[in-house]
Amino acid sequence: SPSLPALDWQLPSSSGPYSLQIEVQPKSHHRAHYETEGSRGAVKALAGGHPVVQLHGYMESEPLTLQLFIGTADDRLLRPHAFYQVHRITGKTVSTPSHEVMQANTKVLEIPLLPESNMRAIIDCAGIL
Repeated sequence: SPSLPALDWQLPSSSGPYSLQIEVQPKSHHRAHYETEGSRGAVKALAGGHPVVQLHGYMESEPLTLQLFIGTADDRLLRPHAFYQVHRITGKTVSTPSHEVMQANTKVLEIPLLPESNMRAIIDCAGIL
């Protein structure tokens, strides 16, 4: 399997026939919590519900994996946030499966993008700690 690029690589959202789009944007502010406070649930979308991501142009039958982490740009290049980490949310109300991995000292949620779901994922499984 090919090695994955570093999390601070500046990857385009479109390449050839492929386009990764945030169909439903997250709220611009989500208060992170200290680990002692515990999770306060998943990141929400501006109009309610949760953010939605979709990969357009992918016509293969194999599922792909979306990697999600907490980043910052601060008017500079995107990179993993120095303090905040993504937190996997589980429970009855979470519809999207996810798997937490560490990549270069950054927690990353791996979320399947499935052809039978039109390569679309509802991000109801990610909080911030």
